[in-house]
Amino acid sequence: MKEPKKPKKLKKKHIVIALISLLIILILGLVITTSVIASKDVIASDPTIGNSEEFCIDGNFLLPASYTVKTTFPIEISFKNKVTLFDKYDVRAKTLCIKPLALLKEKETYNLEISFLGKTGLSLFKKELPLMSDSYPLARRIESGNKVNITEILEYELDSKNEFLDYTLIVDDREIVCKKENLKILCDISPLKLEYDQKYWTRLIATHNDEYIQVFDPVQVETLSAIKITSSSIENNEIITTPNISEINIGVNKEIKPEGKIIIKDSKNNEIELEVEFGKQSIKILPQESFKQNNSYSLHISNLLATDNSSLQEEYVLKFSISDGPRIYSSNIENTGFPVSQNILLTFTQTLRSQDIKKYIKLNSQTNYSFSITGNKVTINPTSDLEACKNNTLAISSGIIGITGLVSTKPYTYNFKTSCARVAGIGTSVEGRGIYAYYYGTGSKKIIFYGAIHGSEVNSRNILNKWLEELEKNYAKIPIDKTVIVVPALNPDGVANASRFNSNGVDLNRNFAASDWVSGTYFKETFYENGGGSQPFSEPETQAIRDLIYSQNPYLTLAYHSAAAYVIPSTTALAQEYGGIYSQLSGYGYVAPTKHDAFSYDITGSFDIWAGENGYNSLTIELASAYYDEFDRNLSAMWKMVEL
Repeated sequence: MKEPKKPKKLKKKHIVIALISLLIILILGLVITTSVIASKDVIASDPTIGNSEEFCIDGNFLLPASYTVKTTFPIEISFKNKVTLFDKYDVRAKTLCIKPLALLKEKETYNLEISFLGKTGLSLFKKELPLMSDSYPLARRIESGNKVNITEILEYELDSKNEFLDYTLIVDDREIVCKKENLKILCDISPLKLEYDQKYWTRLIATHNDEYIQVFDPVQVETLSAIKITSSSIENNEIITTPNISEINIGVNKEIKPEGKIIIKDSKNNEIELEVEFGKQSIKILPQESFKQNNSYSLHISNLLATDNSSLQEEYVLKFSISDGPRIYSSNIENTGFPVSQNILLTFTQTLRSQDIKKYIKLNSQTNYSFSITGNKVTINPTSDLEACKNNTLAISSGIIGITGLVSTKPYTYNFKTSCARVAGIGTSVEGRGIYAYYYGTGSKKIIFYGAIHGSEVNSRNILNKWLEELEKNYAKIPIDKTVIVVPALNPDGVANASRFNSNGVDLNRNFAASDWVSGTYFKETFYENGGGSQPFSEPETQAIRDLIYSQNPYLTLAYHSAAAYVIPSTTALAQEYGGIYSQLSGYGYVAPTKHDAFSYDITGSFDIWAGENGYNSLTIELASAYYDEFDRNLSAMWKMVEL
């Protein structure tokens, strides 16, 4: 019998392989078992997640690097609460944290898939977690007061974070980008250049990649009122007549802080040294140097700040200047026709200091006059009457001193002509007003012009005042054998009272001793019981013109009225000839003296009837207008009457 074979001994290497295989199986089993157990503990700490914030999942994560996380939005993962071997190998973690890399939609459900060894393709287990995104942050304005300053930073508070959202503030149709600091939104509205004391609608908008994500309800805000300058001791563009301004006082509408930029500059941009004192609602500016005459200045106020932090809407600028010293403001000297015996009155722009005015003012290169200074007026009284119808010169040099120390720097020269007229009173009115006649020329042949016998016909006076100016300017045109006599206003009371009648209620052109004189007269449809006076020539005004005609025996008298556009001569042949010439040159209609229907009412006791009955040549000139003097229309005819 054969001996049984002895079992073969296992080779050593086979034993090693078997041991290693068993170890691997044990390790894999342990890993699988541990992973399966761990997967059961994987839970989201909160199923609601933010839109941008990191959220974490609790569990037992063996070999954290072997986990794969998948979702529909880009993420970044990290593990926390880890166990690490040799400061190098992470073998376990209790928390998996996931950070979105893009803005999530609000109130949206997302699926999260976690797998072990997913990167190797084995994926021993998978865990799916449903997550719900939260609402976007809500913003609430942090109130700092009932009204806002236009340079203020409006603050809003968020109830949660979201790093992907930006914020824009729209104010009416303007917008600014706001800054985020943690849970605050800071919106600086100063670049919007809002105005003070206005109401604006504001709307905060959350944006992402320039798209509107969230629009908050509009809120109306009201801006503070600005600081306003309410008063100033110097008016804008004021011309100041002293170089020494001790202080300038400025008032404002609200309480201010003691700060601000205040300067005064001259026209060359040089600054004046100042001291400034701030009151609650006032600023006192104290110049530390004198200003210069004939210079302009500007006061600039900026950077004022009120206690409510409002400011000026814009820089306040006040312009003023220092006068150039006393200068002539007006005088009673006319270019022509200055009375020979009248004082010269000069009015200056400033009150004058007491001084010897003869050092600075000469009349015809002489100082033969006395003078007086009253305030800003200088009266010059020539020692003797000036020569009539002569050119004169009043020369005023620089150096006249004002009461504030300013000195005149500009000389003045007045050239004037003394009146060629000889003025004489020919009577007085009922109320005592003088009636004056102006004589031009020295010839033996006299012509008289008079106007305003009816006080309401003021343009008949005005045309003769212009005739006086014409005679002054062209005195040399008067023929050597003629004397022109002008009475601008025969009825000064009627002119003063805007009345047709004199102060006794008499129509003076019905008061002449004509054959048809009656006491009761008409004007248009109205009857005046005493319109013609108590008797012919009962009135001082008609007596004055009668006596003038008696004494001068004129070859022609012209009486001016308005407004019928007629020339009516007296009954003399020469008057009718002159009337035709005047009518042709002026364009007024000619009415024969015997024609009685030129007016719609009876005319009695008139000047032209009296003149004709007494052999005097006269013309009644009815202007075409009740208002305009029509001087230019009559000028050539008036000169023609003088030249005939």
